Amino acid sequence: MSGEATTTEAPTTEVTPAVAEGAKPEDTLGDAGKKALEAERAARAKAETDYKVLAAKLTEIEDRDKTAEEKAAKRLAEAEKGATAAEARANRAEVAATTSVPVAVLAGPESSSAEDIAKFAALVTAYATEASKKTPTGPVIPGQGTQPASAALPADDFLRASARG
Repeated sequence: MSGEATTTEAPTTEVTPAVAEGAKPEDTLGDAGKKALEAERAARAKAETDYKVLAAKLTEIEDRDKTAEEKAAKRLAEAEKGATAAEARANRAEVAATTSVPVAVLAGPESSSAEDIAKFAALVTAYATEASKKTPTGPVIPGQGTQPASAALPADDFLRASARG
């Protein structure tokens, strides 16, 4: 070890300022540390505010899209209901034409209210009364109601009729 200088380094220990009990950590910072901490807190507050604004916008966009979907679903349901009603009207008209039963009777009551059901019952009664006048009720028996050409004779009338001759 002739020309070499040996140096021994003392171990370095990190010096941390002593924090007094009950003191806030920022009290131990210098002016630069305090400014950095305040800037960080301001940035965090701004980020939280921005987050809330963006979250509200996202919710608004989702609701707007959902509303458009709901509107489309409502229009579809109304179109299907209209198509079903048109098909029912066409079917009733076809049956009314072939059976001579009025469309109003085939349609049934307009709603389930007592007033509409009473109107429908009156309509059915009027139709049934009119229809019974047009067609006889009960089975049709050929020759019913007509008198035979000759009346049946009792047994002694038969003998007298044969004697006359």
